[in-house]
Amino acid sequence: MSLRSHLPRIVIAAGAAASIATTQLWWTVEQTASLDPSVLDEQNPTRLYAIQATAETGKRTPASPDGEVDISIDLSAREGTGVQSINVEVELSSPTDGGIQTLSLTVPPGGHATGTVSVNVWEGCMPPSCTENLTLTLRRQQAVGSPTIDVTGSVYAQFRGAESRDPPPGAGIVLDITNVGPVP
Repeated sequence: MSLRSHLPRIVIAAGAAASIATTQLWWTVEQTASLDPSVLDEQNPTRLYAIQATAETGKRTPASPDGEVDISIDLSAREGTGVQSINVEVELSSPTDGGIQTLSLTVPPGGHATGTVSVNVWEGCMPPSCTENLTLTLRRQQAVGSPTIDVTGSVYAQFRGAESRDPPPGAGIVLDITNVGPVP
């Protein structure tokens, strides 16, 4: 057999070997916490949550560390309150990384709406501990005859690093969520 007849197999084998050699291994740690339930109504149309997300990198410095924080929001209109739909603006901001994500949800009387906002965090993290201070703001549209809104939700944080499939010893995430309350 000639080299020409084996050439397709050689090319495929070389491509597979190159793919394996350049495949980067990633490890991930994650944490989830609940938001304290709150209410948006005509007297208190805004709500502020301060979220501190700390990624512990363990004893090793991870290569290319980064992560994200996702906030899932569930808004429910109370029965018997309001006769028209209401808009709620959700804003998640990270002053450290400069990320701001917004979401607008419309809640019908007696109904509910859900949504998620996300920001990238811990980019360029300096081990052994990386902290992001995030702000979650909810703003209810002011409209006469609109329903009272019950707010629930959760915070999900994920931290990643490259160099192996297993996280370094001591790697983890700590979430501290404070319901600051209504804001003027």
